[in-house]
Amino acid sequence: MPEFPGRLVPSDLDEAIAAGGPMTPDNPWAVALAFWHAALDEDYARLQDLISPESRGLWDLADIKRRTENSGITSGVYRPVYDVAHVRLIADLEDQTNVLKVSGPMMTNAWIISLVYRPELGGWRVHGFGRSLEPAELPRTYTV
Repeated sequence: MPEFPGRLVPSDLDEAIAAGGPMTPDNPWAVALAFWHAALDEDYARLQDLISPESRGLWDLADIKRRTENSGITSGVYRPVYDVAHVRLIADLEDQTNVLKVSGPMMTNAWIISLVYRPELGGWRVHGFGRSLEPAELPRTYTV
């Protein structure tokens, strides 16, 4: 697993936005943060604007909320290729069930939000939550 850049920011929305950059569909971190907050609010209507069409109907926001409501999100984004990005949610260390171990500066408990750049949809979209998805596992449509 790659090292993830950035630092941990709290789940407080105002502090997280200040740390992560512009809140636009062109910022994969902003889309990951919006996805996480949709999960925390169990807002399925908002979710539709944040996810890939191929992943519709696959999300259990109540489960994501339960697993991540005491977590924090890293301000960094790892991009293995130009149109794929991963953002790390650092897990609540008290709840270590179903948590992936990922490497970084140290081993830590985390969930990975995997995003794909979809210009025909207006920007980045979340396609996976849990483990880091490889580019070949994502519905990629952007070409350079």
